[in-house]
Amino acid sequence: MTDIRSAHAWPDNAHMMADVFQLHVKPNAVVVDPTYGEGNFYTVSRPAGLIGHDKYKGPCFDGVDWGDLPEEDESVDVVVFDAPYVARGGRATSTITDMVDAFGMAYADATPEALWANMTRGLDEAVRVLKPGGLVMTKAMWYVSSGQMQNALQWYWNHIESIGLKAYDWFIFVGEPGPQPQFDKCKTCNGKAVDPNRIGIVQTFVMDDLDGTGHYDDEVCPKCQGAGGKPRRQVHARSNASHLLIAQKPKRRGKK
Repeated sequence: MTDIRSAHAWPDNAHMMADVFQLHVKPNAVVVDPTYGEGNFYTVSRPAGLIGHDKYKGPCFDGVDWGDLPEEDESVDVVVFDAPYVARGGRATSTITDMVDAFGMAYADATPEALWANMTRGLDEAVRVLKPGGLVMTKAMWYVSSGQMQNALQWYWNHIESIGLKAYDWFIFVGEPGPQPQFDKCKTCNGKAVDPNRIGIVQTFVMDDLDGTGHYDDEVCPKCQGAGGKPRRQVHARSNASHLLIAQKPKRRGKK
């Protein structure tokens, strides 16, 4: 008998999805993934009836938006929906590019509100294309944005109930937390250094003549006094788990 458990430290998402497919995807099932990307979910096990779409990149890049799928109404058995589920915040100032790459955040919305509005479009479209009894599989996790805990799991369960889906199963991927910056840069001087020994130095342009010629004077940043910022203080526990949430479209009742 297969012993597939809901929480586990799988080597990667592909190994988790192999267990998910074994448990929940029949051999002849039509599986649609509108967030296919590089196909990392399918390197261990690949459903025979998989159809991939992607708006941004990868081998299944076709420009299809997850809120407007080409599939017909009630034609799909399973929708795998792995949209970015952590708001990225400021892109221009982000220093944690490893986390951006690892968690597929390159196309994530900047704010939790915008990100969730975009995710609900995908969930709503999944309801349209799913057959009665079909499943939608979505990644989500708790995360902190602008110092506030974002209860994305609660948003998810509230929304699926509002669109007529029912909770069906839940997998918890336990791993290492993503990388975090160790230093908060001073907002006045942006923590920039002319060289490694001059963090917090601000260069001010001084005009010498009316023709626009001038020179730069160095000043110590009045905000951080040359420190460039301060070490980051941990406020919340770092998340080392993500969740694959599975919901089911209700089956039709038989005619009496």
